[in-house]
Amino acid sequence: STYGLQGGFIWEWWDHGLRQELPDGSWRYAYGGDFGDRPNDVNFCIDGVVWPDRTPKPALEEHKALALPVAVELVRGAPPRLRVTNRQDFRDLSWLRARFELAVDGEVSVAAALSLPEIAPGETATIALPRALPPLAADEEAILTVRFVTARAESWAARGFEVGRTQVTLPFTGRGRTGRGRAAHRAGQPSESVTVERGDVTRITGVALDATVEMATGALTLARAGVALITSGPALALWRAPTDNDGLKLAAMQELKPLGKWRSAGLDALTVRAISVRVRKHADHAVVTVRRELVGTDLDAPIVQREVMKLHADGSVTVSEDVRVPPRFEDLPRVGMRWSLPVELDRVTWFGRGPVESYPDRRRGAPVGRYTSTVADQYVPYVMPQEHGGHADTRWAVAHAAAGTGLLVTAADPFQLNISDFTPEQLAAATHVEDLAPSGVVTLHVDHRHRGLGTLSCGPDTLPEYRIGPGRYRFTWAMQPVDVRHDDIASRARALRAACSGLR
Repeated sequence: STYGLQGGFIWEWWDHGLRQELPDGSWRYAYGGDFGDRPNDVNFCIDGVVWPDRTPKPALEEHKALALPVAVELVRGAPPRLRVTNRQDFRDLSWLRARFELAVDGEVSVAAALSLPEIAPGETATIALPRALPPLAADEEAILTVRFVTARAESWAARGFEVGRTQVTLPFTGRGRTGRGRAAHRAGQPSESVTVERGDVTRITGVALDATVEMATGALTLARAGVALITSGPALALWRAPTDNDGLKLAAMQELKPLGKWRSAGLDALTVRAISVRVRKHADHAVVTVRRELVGTDLDAPIVQREVMKLHADGSVTVSEDVRVPPRFEDLPRVGMRWSLPVELDRVTWFGRGPVESYPDRRRGAPVGRYTSTVADQYVPYVMPQEHGGHADTRWAVAHAAAGTGLLVTAADPFQLNISDFTPEQLAAATHVEDLAPSGVVTLHVDHRHRGLGTLSCGPDTLPEYRIGPGRYRFTWAMQPVDVRHDDIASRARALRAACSGLR
């Protein structure tokens, strides 16, 4: 017999869920077992790139990006140019129109049409940008986005439909420009003195600093103008609500999948012990050093954390983490920090990938930019509640109230951001969307490392480069109370990132 392969196919295209009316008059998407059917495969077939009603899920944005018929590369030089390649086999690029925009630290500063030659299938052309690009400072990040839309109506799309977009990062121009607002705020630089009032809960204050440290646990709080910005934390986070690819939480024989290994190691129920908490006062800052052990099912193999927090009078906090994970924990969902924030901080502004969710191994469909949303809108209503709403390659983020007051977080390196009205514990326990109710706090995660999604629901596991194993993890991060209405957030974030880099 003859075997062959024709094209490439998506399996599964849609979630095979059925609309089910509930006794209270509401409805849900149901899966195996929800109708009393036995035997069943629970939610095994809820694995598409569109919802049961055929509306797109975030994963479809990834496919759209991967299927883009044009590739763009930066050609360095003065001025920089673009190398454009037609990835199609049979059609030139005359059916497309292009526009470009340049964003500096996420803010668009230049936008214009881009003349696109009729490049033949498989061919490449180099084109010049129609507008001069502004000078950049060494601490600014410039990203050029090229959008491609249909030049005329197609059988499958109207004229002007966005086929896709691609991004390239521009190099520092070296023209000696000073970063915007950089001189106005230098996190961690000598400033006013701090005051330390010792006790079971030690208070540390300065001209713009209002913090407390719980001496039994090392937990930190921050406030601005008397408004509390942290309910609990920051705490080391190693667990996530399992995705269906991590393991089907209602199915049998999941022991060898990541979820089974995580539960066997006790990652979902770690016991945290503060070994020591020490506060030292310096002229213009205080240093809080905390040593902790996190114990799972193997009492002889604890995870060891050493955390050094520097609290400055200007309100900024820079932190270095040293985490040692023993071989018993052979696979981790994440390595990062977790906070509980007041529910009033119900908005989020971030500079990173968006607006749809993205993860280390599924991020091409989420361009880098500056976005603002509500915390509630970060929720992705997967039929089986699970990890969701992450944003890869985040440079900084602010959880803030409608009035503007909020908490800025950043790190020396781009991080995985997640912010939600639900805790990982709630998501892990829920089996349907209606099981969830807002937790009463906003849960914020800033992850130094986050495990990829993979395809292990019915396919290979996450690629090795997107897994997290045992070993030593050293990373730095920072936070500061801000007001998004008045503060230059990008400038403050750059200063905090520079201070983080200095901790290495």
